[in-house]
Amino acid sequence: MPDHLPRTVSTRLAAIAVVFVLLAAACSGSDDDNGTPSPTEPASTADSGGEDAGDGSGDESTSLDPDAPSIAEADVRESVERLIITGLPAGTEVAVTPDGSDAVRATTDDNGALVFRGLEPGPHTLGVMGSPDTMEVTVLSREDSLPDSSFYGGQALVEGYQYIETRDGTLLAANVFLPPGDGPFVTVVEYSGYSPARPGSNFVDAVTNLGIEDPTALCNSTPIICNAPDQSGSLFAYANDFAVVAVNMRGTGCSGGSFGYFDVAQRVDGYDIIETVAAQSWVKNSQVGMVGLSWPGISQLFVAAEQPPGLAAIAPFSVFDDVARDVVAPGGVFNQGFAGSYSEDRDSANAAYGQGWEQALVDAGDTVCADNQLLRGQNADLVSPTESARYYPPGDADPLRVETFADQIEVPVLLAGAWQDGQISSGGLDLADEFDSSPFVKVIVSNGSHADPWALETIVVWKDFLDIYVGGEQRPIPPLIAGFFPTLLDDALFKTVAPLPARPLIEGTPDEQRAAFEAEPRITYFFERGGNADNPGAPIARHTHTSDEWLSANDETTTLFLGADGTLTDGEPVDVDGGTSFNLDPDLADITTLPGNTSPTTSVTFEALPPYEWLPEPDGSAAVFVSEPLSNDIVWLGDAAANLWIRSQTELADIAVTISEVRPDGSELYIQSGFLRAEMRAPGPDATPTNPDLQGLEADAAPLPIDEWTPISIPVQLTGHIFRTGSSVRVSFHTPGGDRPIWTFGIDPVPDGASIEIGHSIDHPSSITMQTDSTVSGYPADVPVCPGTRGQPCRS
Repeated sequence: MPDHLPRTVSTRLAAIAVVFVLLAAACSGSDDDNGTPSPTEPASTADSGGEDAGDGSGDESTSLDPDAPSIAEADVRESVERLIITGLPAGTEVAVTPDGSDAVRATTDDNGALVFRGLEPGPHTLGVMGSPDTMEVTVLSREDSLPDSSFYGGQALVEGYQYIETRDGTLLAANVFLPPGDGPFVTVVEYSGYSPARPGSNFVDAVTNLGIEDPTALCNSTPIICNAPDQSGSLFAYANDFAVVAVNMRGTGCSGGSFGYFDVAQRVDGYDIIETVAAQSWVKNSQVGMVGLSWPGISQLFVAAEQPPGLAAIAPFSVFDDVARDVVAPGGVFNQGFAGSYSEDRDSANAAYGQGWEQALVDAGDTVCADNQLLRGQNADLVSPTESARYYPPGDADPLRVETFADQIEVPVLLAGAWQDGQISSGGLDLADEFDSSPFVKVIVSNGSHADPWALETIVVWKDFLDIYVGGEQRPIPPLIAGFFPTLLDDALFKTVAPLPARPLIEGTPDEQRAAFEAEPRITYFFERGGNADNPGAPIARHTHTSDEWLSANDETTTLFLGADGTLTDGEPVDVDGGTSFNLDPDLADITTLPGNTSPTTSVTFEALPPYEWLPEPDGSAAVFVSEPLSNDIVWLGDAAANLWIRSQTELADIAVTISEVRPDGSELYIQSGFLRAEMRAPGPDATPTNPDLQGLEADAAPLPIDEWTPISIPVQLTGHIFRTGSSVRVSFHTPGGDRPIWTFGIDPVPDGASIEIGHSIDHPSSITMQTDSTVSGYPADVPVCPGTRGQPCRS
């Protein structure tokens, strides 16, 4: 999930605090809304539905043990669809028996802790195996567990580090950052499993380097200089005079409880956080917003669907829609380089003292943080389900697919993302048309990497959105921030400097400001960020296109057909026979465009000019097709798919397509990729020529017939790109790998020398079809500088 930038207090502002994320990328790994057992529990954590243990006090197969501890010795916490048990000896076998059902058994970990997840709400009986004693407990439901409003109002949050109590008594680490003055303040929450609650850092050295002789004198008027939040959304909000409450999810950092990937407890915790913060006297209008990119962006969607009354608006940046099919296995191919490695990283960071900052607090006397580490052995395992789920598991993955609950989000939404997002893909942008119950949805899209939504072109709109929908009225950008923030932000995050875009105050009353904001176009597309010759790689767009309709409203397409001798034309094939073969090359699966940057959250992808090494496909390992120089411009905006006839020498094959632009000067610019595990080729119910709507279900899986022509469709990720007259479109088909910054792939083994033939004949025509938009106009006539265009490697 996050992309940790270098933590160098003395030199760069955002380098201290910017933490970007994907998600904990598992196809499964949480309890679903109906109490379905999670497949990601640690070995010591029980699921519902185990072997019959009677009432836990002994049955025909279990004898009493005089040395067995009593369940009365345990500290049992009744929670939402779970029971949390501590205080027993390590290795104690415990049974939980739902009323009228079979028992479930599990064993306490080395700390004597155990969490039973995925339990149906209602009465249950607990007992230790071998002991005659039992305990009657109640597993809570969402509705029955909802506290009275006095529970939230009874918690007084103050500036600085502290804990927020949730409905089941779990204490979550939180850090409160207040602007100068007495308030009330426009307030936002950032909520993730990274380190939002981590005690703040200072920017004194960084500001001194800008020529301010005594930065500490500004700490009262600009407190961020001496106490900066640890994560990006909190940092940027605090810099713009928002009050910030930054909270660690349960089972992470110094927070209590056990971690589960967007499980029920994590979602209702989010509800409790929002209501507790909104109840504070220093919060303007008793309403709060949510901020964050990647993991803290994704968390907003799950929390908003819980509909806490105190939530006014959300601004989710760089999010997924379908974690399984967008991130873990695009096209069915396992994304080992990001999803696999990221899951390992998160499991490690979620362990006791795994983030590093917890120990310092405990050493300083924080006994709550120390006690909270004792449940870490019950955190859900992310690695096993990520690596083992070959097919899409609806029961586990559907509750994590935002599209299934986006219509439950009833607050205004500002959604932003990048086409070439190197971590979680651009799939989350399709949520633009899914917030059916939201009163207002605004979307900002650009080319670029995972962090590009934090470009200043977006931040100025983000600030106005939060001001208007959370605070009730637009506010000016603080003068000192306007003066030095762009330099520090861009120098740290993008390694280049862009000016703060002009966005004047909207004239009129708060209602008139809101009306004027909503009258602006709903969708903004920033084209060719980074492509300006005078500042290559800077997050500044060369062209802006706006619309009130998302891509799904556009049915304009352009189709190019594959032909003999590597041609790509707008005419269908005329040859009776014809095909081009390429060898399946397993070595490509391990090749990235940023070799040596092995971290799944490397920040080098955010820089102005990352050290890309985008190599040509090895001879024989790709089927390549290039068009003649275009006689007219083509604006690709939306989905695309390669609709092929193939003839395979192997039953299992993973295939990728790479689309690029060959420019008049001979340089080649990467645009986008698509992936398919051919076994998963069955189109879905909403398939179109630009989107096969692959479901990835085991029931649909079928091996390829050997040496028989077979139709397949490879989905290409959402994209916006301008092909200009004189450039050529290049399409290559190959084994997945070689064209993404950090994605590598777990592919199916293939026989040595096995090949795929792609047809381009009358009977077996193959093509690529792109969603296009001829209304995009007014862009520069010349091509962008190369290298420079953000998120898009360039090669000769």
